[in-house]
Amino acid sequence: MKEYTLEIFKKDRRTKEGRRLYAKQEFAECTLAYITAVADAKRSLGFEVEVFETWVTKKNLLSGKEFKEKKSLFKSKIKDAELLLFTRKLSTMINAGLALVPALTMLRNQSENNALTVIINDILNQVNEGVPLSKSLEKYPELFDVVYINLVKAGEASGGLDTFLKRISVNLEKKIKIIRALKSAMMYPTILLSVATIVVAVMMIFVVPTFVEIFANAGVALPGPTKLVMAISNFFRSR
Repeated sequence: MKEYTLEIFKKDRRTKEGRRLYAKQEFAECTLAYITAVADAKRSLGFEVEVFETWVTKKNLLSGKEFKEKKSLFKSKIKDAELLLFTRKLSTMINAGLALVPALTMLRNQSENNALTVIINDILNQVNEGVPLSKSLEKYPELFDVVYINLVKAGEASGGLDTFLKRISVNLEKKIKIIRALKSAMMYPTILLSVATIVVAVMMIFVVPTFVEIFANAGVALPGPTKLVMAISNFFRSR
């Protein structure tokens, strides 16, 4: 069962131990859009609000007590692919003649990532208040980089926002392809390095000690490199 929790912090209010005072509100069977609206209302009154998603994971069969896990909606990672999908859809909607506010509303309702949903809703509220889209994006520099924001500004200034959003989509797609190519290129050397490490470890632990016994029984003076190998072997075996 999924629930939402609001932790409402009172500014400059702390306990004797220095912990921040806050009030907690829990909501069950509510939509994320409703929870976000409540959080925005609290923020407008000067409170600091954290939104958490909670769900029951275990239940004690004897006491009936439920154990809950909690995850901040603002700390979930938003992947580049999700940002690409958001940008591409927004470009398509604006190109089709849809206004910015209805387009953002539809994207908020379609989003499957809670963190992205909250961000889109905040951007939507700012746009409704007359804030330019580029200005509202500046609030989230970890998601929208300088290039993204500057291209949106150029689109707003030229009246061709859909065209610039399409250009951003192309750039994001290239970025994703490059990252995937780098990961694929690194896979083979990583596998080789792993196999080589395992082989060396096996030799040092199981093979080299056999030669140590042979050389010890022979009473032959060993060269420096051989002594080094034996020392490394002893190190591995002592671990």
